[in-house]
Amino acid sequence: MQEAVHFGQQAVDFADRSGDGYHKESKRTTLADALHQSGKWEAAQQWFAEAEAMHRERRPEYRFLYSLLGFQYCDLLLGFGKWEEVLERAQEV
Repeated sequence: MQEAVHFGQQAVDFADRSGDGYHKESKRTTLADALHQSGKWEAAQQWFAEAEAMHRERRPEYRFLYSLLGFQYCDLLLGFGKWEEVLERAQEV
């Protein structure tokens, strides 16, 4: 799992250099998911929240991450027992 976290961080660094908004968001969720799967839930939450804030700025018509990025975030939220928030997100799309 440590390799996944390392490569996730590397992906964030490369995406930030690219300047592409979508890649900056998606690579943050890649890192967040690797952190989640390795048991570092609080760090994962921070990266998902950052990605979602970037997403809202880039695509204000969508409050939440969606597709695979949103699914991964919801997986973490369910782990925290935040099923009501997951339901709200599901109804939004």
